[in-house]
Amino acid sequence: MADQAQNNTANQTATTKKTAAKGAKAPAAKPAVKADKPAAKVAPAAKKAAPAAKPEKNSDVAGTLDSLRANLKSLTQDNAAALAELKQRSMEIQKSIAEHQKNLQRTVKTFLGEVVHEFGLTVDDVQSLVRGGGKGTKAKAAVKFCNPANPAEVWTGRGRPPLWALERVARKEKVVIQPTSPEYADDAAKTVARLMAMK
Repeated sequence: MADQAQNNTANQTATTKKTAAKGAKAPAAKPAVKADKPAAKVAPAAKKAAPAAKPEKNSDVAGTLDSLRANLKSLTQDNAAALAELKQRSMEIQKSIAEHQKNLQRTVKTFLGEVVHEFGLTVDDVQSLVRGGGKGTKAKAAVKFCNPANPAEVWTGRGRPPLWALERVARKEKVVIQPTSPEYADDAAKTVARLMAMK
């Protein structure tokens, strides 16, 4: 029995040593390796965290753009409202101008009617005033020159030269024109010089 007790004790001791040896071998090294792996994983996680700062900048830019858009929209609406108000005022001013013109025309017509009636003017008198003070009675240009060969052929000295003068120019003959009055003698000399230059 004593031998059995010693064998049991020896077996227990050997089992305890084996268990202690197993616990001392591998498990002690593995946790150190596992502890290193999470440390290695932390570094890439930190790298991934750095780009997260960019979205904050992008969100700031987006916020600024949104703010600018809102300001632009507000300014556009304000300007559109101001433009509409100015157009409305312009229409009112144009309407007021038209009304004042109509009132002025009525006043002038009334006054003219009174003047015409008071002074006994005729319709022709009024129409001649409206046409510009007798444009139809424009004075004709004075006849300054005549053909020495035929005094019935006359010319004012304005516009195209008469045929009798042009024929002499065409034949390369001396052009002779006669003034109808001594006061046109200088004009006749100038006109002859001008006609001779046409040759």
